[in-house]
Amino acid sequence: VVDALIAARTSPERFNSYSRRKGFYSGADRYQGTAYAFSTLPWAVDQLTALGWFEHDLAPPGRLGLQSAFRASPALLEAVKAPELVFVYEPLESMRLKDENKRLIDYRDTAFTEAKRRNLARINEAVRSVRIDIGAGESMGEHGKRFTNEGGGEVVVDFGRDQYHRVFNRSKWTLGGRLYGPWWQSVPSKDRKAIRIDGDPTNELDERHLHPCLLYEKVGVKLEGDAYTLPGWEDHRPLVKVAFNVMLNADTPRAAALAIAGEIGGQGAHKLALNLMTLIRHKHTRIAMFFCTGAGRWLQRADSDIAEDVHLKALGDGIVTLSVHDSFIAKHQHSGRLRELMDAALMRKIRQLNPDSP
Repeated sequence: VVDALIAARTSPERFNSYSRRKGFYSGADRYQGTAYAFSTLPWAVDQLTALGWFEHDLAPPGRLGLQSAFRASPALLEAVKAPELVFVYEPLESMRLKDENKRLIDYRDTAFTEAKRRNLARINEAVRSVRIDIGAGESMGEHGKRFTNEGGGEVVVDFGRDQYHRVFNRSKWTLGGRLYGPWWQSVPSKDRKAIRIDGDPTNELDERHLHPCLLYEKVGVKLEGDAYTLPGWEDHRPLVKVAFNVMLNADTPRAAALAIAGEIGGQGAHKLALNLMTLIRHKHTRIAMFFCTGAGRWLQRADSDIAEDVHLKALGDGIVTLSVHDSFIAKHQHSGRLRELMDAALMRKIRQLNPDSP
């Protein structure tokens, strides 16, 4: 009921999705607690729907993609008045491990997981110690705002979501690991410049060409020029960047071609995708062995380690930073020091990938 009320205050049309598949809840206690179990959650939603308090989108057997979902009904909103309801986001688990099918799985804690969890707790505590707001977007009340992304879609953020967690992939702590969770990661990039920390304006700094740079450094070569500019594709740099990263994350050339063709769209998209892939390989012959091997997953582990490094080193200087994967937001007056910390963290990671790097 509280989840439905929280969603209704910022996005009345939005449904809260949940699973009615028993296997979904296997080993989920670490992430959701014992209250969210197969024996309780579907039953509770059915009862609240029968009472007229939930509008229920029950997924029929065989429906792909979308799970069952619920939202507060007008009757619930009328019956339960909670104008002072405050949402404090406290994830049960900040270190999350997913299997090959992107399902959360249980694991045994180690010195690694305990140390990384402590680091996240320190970062999250610092984030909560400051006031973070944004002077852009349409107000959805005191606790949230609505934005329009570059594609014209709607993005609703709830200011209560201010804590990070890390997600590792394919049952391995060496893959993935990026920091997710806080509301500012969902704000369109054009609007993030309006973020304020304790009322002060901020700057967002990023690492351009981070993954290409790391790959070139790994093979002992410096990246020269723009990694995403190709002859004949100068007006389509964003697409080239997407294609480059698709090729890093895909496990096979076929999977990469299908994904890139989907980005291009229209008649002849597959042929254009294959041509684009050939041009990217030709431009980046020194690192072509990494394409279509899933290398993007260990690169995400590398950039997430850089993010953790920057957060913690900045806290050592009394600077609270907000990260969006490979970019960092801090008060305007801290921009110079933030850039120094980012450059130093990058160099430490490069030396890990290639100890012979100068």
